[in-house]
Amino acid sequence: MKCPNCSRTFNIGSIKAHMTACNNKHGTSADPFEQKKKKTERPMGIMCYICGREYFSKSISIHIEKCKEKWTMEESKKPKAE
Repeated sequence: MKCPNCSRTFNIGSIKAHMTACNNKHGTSADPFEQKKKKTERPMGIMCYICGREYFSKSISIHIEKCKEKWTMEESKKPKAE
């Protein structure tokens, strides 16, 4: 196995002993036996053209209706010059 700190290779029996000293020397807490977490990707949504937030296909139509109403209310509160 390869040490993540110094890149030296060791057999499985001796890398644990090496890692204790190597982590202290490099100031890290690297563990070669630690499983890497996979980055989970979330499904892409549809972006609302009014507010820019993402929604999924089942809820975008409901959101757009409410978002239009909210936008109209906010715009009606502004002075006529704006």
